[in-house]
Amino acid sequence: MKKDFSYGVIPVIAKGQEYKFLLICSAGEDGYWGFPKGHKETGESNIAAARRELFEETGINKITIIETQTFEDKFIYNREGIDQDRLVTFYLGLVDREPTLVLQDEEIQDAKWLDFDSAHKLLSFETLKKIIVKAKDYLDSRTNDKGTSDRS
Repeated sequence: MKKDFSYGVIPVIAKGQEYKFLLICSAGEDGYWGFPKGHKETGESNIAAARRELFEETGINKITIIETQTFEDKFIYNREGIDQDRLVTFYLGLVDREPTLVLQDEEIQDAKWLDFDSAHKLLSFETLKKIIVKAKDYLDSRTNDKGTSDRS
């Protein structure tokens, strides 16, 4: 079985404990809702690949990547008769405000900024639904930690 690695970003606008997540819908008949991601290019770091894929697919380049926390999606799929063992590593990416999106037409057919509940409902795969829950929990813990340290 061939190993396949991809890197992506979970873009989020955080205002306190209110979040808007960016979901993209892949192009094609089997379009599914998920997060921007893709493969590394030669000599590229994991984070650089995630940033590049985010920019190529959405046009977003002003983002703060949280490098200390990753979320992994592992699954097997078949491409051209060959089983692929894929591991996607996602980074959280904080965006200050809703930017104008420039979608990569050949790969992305739609994109939406959604609150947590709407994003969770729209995600196409259970593994991604679990990831967005973990991402929200992580963001909540950061907000709680900041709130605690601000009062001390």
